[in-house]
Amino acid sequence: MMGEWMVLPCASQHELRLEKRIRSLGYGAMAPWQEGSRRIRGNSRTWKHPLYVGYVFVSLPDPAGGWQHLCSEFNTLERRVVFRLLGGDAPAILRPDDVEYLQSIADGRFKPDEDAAPTFVVGDRVLVPDGHLQGLPSIIVKIKRGKLATLKVKGDKNDMYLERPIAILSRA
Repeated sequence: MMGEWMVLPCASQHELRLEKRIRSLGYGAMAPWQEGSRRIRGNSRTWKHPLYVGYVFVSLPDPAGGWQHLCSEFNTLERRVVFRLLGGDAPAILRPDDVEYLQSIADGRFKPDEDAAPTFVVGDRVLVPDGHLQGLPSIIVKIKRGKLATLKVKGDKNDMYLERPIAILSRA
């Protein structure tokens, strides 16, 4: 029987390895990941990377006793390398709806809403979302592949052009 799910901080790039190790001890564990591709020396390679870098989600039947048992299964070197916990405190407990969301990502059931992203067209007035020009009004002058917008910000002497993802833009 699964118990409460907890957030377990760990060293980055150890998420998948820690998930496998915890599962081998008989506990529930998940480290939601996605596949991506990158070019290495001109070749495209697929690779896995965690959605939450530095965190693994663990299910312990008895949070207090289970946490102590889990810690005792790792030797001192592993605890230092893998766990980033301060003072041996137990990790934070997740709400049930957060667990369902994480499980849907891990199972591949989660599909982001395509319609949830705001729709913009060339000529719309938006605010610069980030950087040193954050909050300034701008105009969309170009949209690339429906995902990237070129913004024109009027300056005192010159106009500036920025590229930002449409998903992070807000109307002015």
